[in-house]
Amino acid sequence: MKVLHVIDSYVLSEDILTKDTYRVGKGLQDYKRFLNIIKFNRPELVHIHEMNAETFGVYALLARINKVKVVRTIHTLLSISNWYTVKQLAARFFFNHTIVTSKYDLMNIDKFHIASKGKRTLIYKGVDKKKDVDYLKKDASRLHIYKELGISFTKNIRIIGTIMMNDADNGIEHLIDAAYLADKYKNLTNTVFMILCQGKVSTQVRDQIAELHVEGICLVIENFEHPEEYIKAFDVFISPRTKSGDFNLLLLCSYVHVPMIATKVGDAKEFELEVAAPLVPPQSAKFLTEAIMFVIKNEAPTSKTTTKKHPISKKFTAENEFIVTHEIYNKMAQKRHIKIV
Repeated sequence: MKVLHVIDSYVLSEDILTKDTYRVGKGLQDYKRFLNIIKFNRPELVHIHEMNAETFGVYALLARINKVKVVRTIHTLLSISNWYTVKQLAARFFFNHTIVTSKYDLMNIDKFHIASKGKRTLIYKGVDKKKDVDYLKKDASRLHIYKELGISFTKNIRIIGTIMMNDADNGIEHLIDAAYLADKYKNLTNTVFMILCQGKVSTQVRDQIAELHVEGICLVIENFEHPEEYIKAFDVFISPRTKSGDFNLLLLCSYVHVPMIATKVGDAKEFELEVAAPLVPPQSAKFLTEAIMFVIKNEAPTSKTTTKKHPISKKFTAENEFIVTHEIYNKMAQKRHIKIV
């Protein structure tokens, strides 16, 4: 079966990049271009990959008009707003099947009737267990971070780190407050807080660090490429988010045995048995501080699964993601008697 992958901001994995892809543009001319691709290539299935507030309903409609079945995957958390819900409901019947990547999204899919229960599936964005993870080793990861930072620390320094997303819900202000509280009131020593950011941090972040006088223990690295590849440099990973968004980072931490602290938001709740301290109420520097001190005092994390070679279950693997996705493809192809190989 020939599958055409439709993308905009989503980045396809390497195994899909070699297949047919269509990157959407803007304006009516792009709809015409898409129609020409459909008519020329004649795919049996269109797989639409949505990110953020993207819906691609018109592309799904054009495919269906040309008797092409449509599957879509929502790769980021549903941004539930009135306008977004209206767009989703308007396009609901253009999609043959909807894939979501967390229980949080599945709940909202059902709550807002964005897809019927027989036409939606939860498939996690899995970790590739076959991937060489040598680059994640602690010493090599720290060496790279120190090079970016321009300074280095002794080998026995404890690093509590986070990867900061450039959105309003990253909760980084609460982590900075927690660093201050731990330093001033908990007598925390031999510890630094590391914030890795793929882009630029706001002036508010810099100002907050300066106002609290935690420049020596709260360090920021901007324009840091692929920060998730160096997550094993951290002794503890912390997700201070006020809304969901760190699911894949928490999954990676679980896989590479980095103890993690997370707030009790959205899809992070799925890691309730994996975290090194009980999930923390969001927007609370006090509870973040208590969680940090709990993890430090308890050398062995409370997670029941970190001692396993691969602590994540099969449902969190790339292999399972591939198998279940292709099962859906084949289900869509049954009436045509075509099977994907």
